[in-house]
This record gives sequence, C-alpha cells and structure tokens, in this order.
Amino acid sequence: MRVSSNPTNSTTRAPSPSPFSSVIQQLSRSNTFATLIQSLNNNNSSSRGDGSDEIFNARILQHAATTSRPTSRAGSLSLHRRSSARDHRAMKRKWRNTHGTSGEFALGFEIVYCDGDNYSSAYKIDNILKNDTAVYCSKKSNNVNIILRFNDPILGIMDPTFVLSKIIVKAPTYGFTAPCKEGLIFVSHDPISIEATSKYDDFTETDYRALFENGNIDDSWPAAFFRLDSKTKMTTQILQPNRSGKYILVKLLRAEGDADNIDLQYLGLFGFTGPRSFDAGSLR
Repeated sequence: MRVSSNPTNSTTRAPSPSPFSSVIQQLSRSNTFATLIQSLNNNNSSSRGDGSDEIFNARILQHAATTSRPTSRAGSLSLHRRSSARDHRAMKRKWRNTHGTSGEFALGFEIVYCDGDNYSSAYKIDNILKNDTAVYCSKKSNNVNIILRFNDPILGIMDPTFVLSKIIVKAPTYGFTAPCKEGLIFVSHDPISIEATSKYDDFTETDYRALFENGNIDDSWPAAFFRLDSKTKMTTQILQPNRSGKYILVKLLRAEGDADNIDLQYLGLFGFTGPRSFDAGSLR
C-alpha cells in the first residue's frame, strides 16, 4: 500500500511573479515613458477643456502595449488586464491632480532643416528645443527658416498628427547682441516649401494684420505672428483657432536693432494629439 507523503513536509512553492510586475519594471526603465511624464510635469497650462481623458488613455495604453505583452494564457492575461486597469486609473488621477482637466502638453519635434547656419557647434539650432540657457546663433541677419517635424515619443508613427494651440518663444536676455525680435509660424500636413513662404519674408505685424483684414489668404497663410517683449525677451501666443499638421515652419524675421544675425534661446510648442476641431493648412 502506497503511503501519501506528509503534507507538512512538502516544499512550499514560491508564488509566480505577477505579469503586471514585469510591466511596471519595463515601464520604469522606458525612456519614452519618462519623456511623457516629464512633458506632463513641465506643462502647467490649464487653458484647454474637455478631452484630456481620451488623450491620456490613448497615450498610456499605446505605450504599455508596445512595452510589454503577457506571455501566459487566459488566467495571467486576465490578471494583467485587471492590474493594468488599476494602474491606469491611478495615473489618470495623478494627471488630473497635477494638470487639472487640461489635455495640453509640450509637443515633441525634430529639426529637419535650417537655412540660418550657426556661428559654431556651441550655438547649434537644436538648442532651441531645450528650455535652458543654451542659445542658437544664426549667421543670417533675417528670414531664417527652421522646419520641424512632429516626433511624438509615445505615439511614434501611430498618430503623427498634432494640434498646435500655444507657442512660447524666448531670446537671451543678456550676453548676446542680436536677440530675436519677430517671426512667423506656419503649420502644414505636408512638407513645407521655403519658396512658397518667401512672399512673407520681411513681414511686419502690420502686414500680417492686413493679410487677414483684406482676405488675401491661401493655403500657405501663417498661423501666427510673434513679437518678443523688449524687456523680458519672450512671448506666449495662444493660437485661435488651433492649427493641425505634421510640420511647422518658423521664420525668424529679424533681430533687435541693426544686427548681423539672430539669437534664439527656446521655442516651446504646445498642443494636443488625437481628434479635435481645428483649421488645417497646407503648403505646397
């Protein structure tokens, strides 16, 4: 007769690690997820209203889906879904506590073209994408064209379209001889032709206002004209209406005084991703 083993002497098996724990570990190591959290923390705007839940839901779930996928069967998958839902709700609460109901955040871009050249590698064009003390110094004295392409670190190629609602432009307050004074912003779903916007070279604020008052606009009309404050050397522009696209052209029109170049410190571009109501432009 076979005697059953004493259950008190049996070895206790360690519980299997939760699939969700691996998700958290991978998310914590993800640079793109960290970029999202940093962009949320850097954005203190509350000028927008509804729609933050949908944007936040899509961005977090899309990132989690590309970061980790459970390898086990139905039981583990169910646990993964429940755990992910709990974590997702907690992150939504953090979003609301930090940013209220606004879904506006700092948009990510990469610079694909600049015709202004630079004085040295220390004053390169990429400096304008960082909100710090680094400065871009052109060699041209006017009409410097900078083309940026939307490059969202979370959505990637899944949704390469943005809605631009606000811009922040800063020039150096001291130590530089040619702080940027004025410029134009263009938004397009298509790659932007510099030649198509050359008719706006040397534009003034009076020209910009007359453009709309006279109704002489076409697909290449500028989304905004900006002028930096002479004391603070910065400006914040709210775009009304918002503009949708995949590309942005910044045309630095001129610097203060009789300068032989243009110095720009920071270009902040804020807005949304996902479905919204907006005007769209196309530059061909």
